[in-house]
Amino acid sequence: MLNYIIYYSIMGNRLFMLSYTNFLFLGVIFIKYVFINPVVDRMYNKSQLDNLLIQNNFIRIGVDKDYHSIVKKKYSDLAYSKNSGVILDKRCPLAVETIKQYISYEKILEHNIHPILIHCAIEIAQRKDLVDNEKFITTPCKSLADYGNNLKLDKIFFVPWNEFLNNYLKNSKNGIESIKLDKSPIPLGYFDDIEVNIKSISGKYDLEYYFKNNLYEKHNIVEMLYCCGGCNNGDGVLDL
Repeated sequence: MLNYIIYYSIMGNRLFMLSYTNFLFLGVIFIKYVFINPVVDRMYNKSQLDNLLIQNNFIRIGVDKDYHSIVKKKYSDLAYSKNSGVILDKRCPLAVETIKQYISYEKILEHNIHPILIHCAIEIAQRKDLVDNEKFITTPCKSLADYGNNLKLDKIFFVPWNEFLNNYLKNSKNGIESIKLDKSPIPLGYFDDIEVNIKSISGKYDLEYYFKNNLYEKHNIVEMLYCCGGCNNGDGVLDL
């Protein structure tokens, strides 16, 4: 147990170090931690968002490793391996769910590469300094939240941003405004520097057409996003 706890005072924006006993006496709620996904991160003024999180007893956390590059390298290594078959992009669980009824699995090179956000959550779940605390991972859509929660990582809770905003952040409608993003932080083109035959598709209609007509057999990697243009149009970040 820590002997001292850092307490943030909203009045005056100051940090105080209190003994654990005095912390309990004051009735301060234990801090929870939250990882803000890249889409949400770009939708708000950082200082305003961080202040709102602190007011609701959340501290924002990040990760040490560059999982954007790590995940890409995993796909790259797979693409350059001697294994045969089409590699499907699994960063978007809803895209994978949408097309699975149309594919012939004998033509697919199976893999278990998690989405980037899941890699981040796994690192956070393994942090010894946070082992006793609840950690929330915000997602741009319900599908990715369901995918993450099904992994049952210890004290990790995946929540679509709109649900997190409405259920965990009091006064979220006051003093903080979101910006509608015209472009995803990770748009189509993620695999473009891998020198194989790549097809990039977004949108339910285009995904279904492409796979229903077996066009995927012509490519080495198929990049897939369910929402047109990217995760900035996910059901967890719209109409805020």
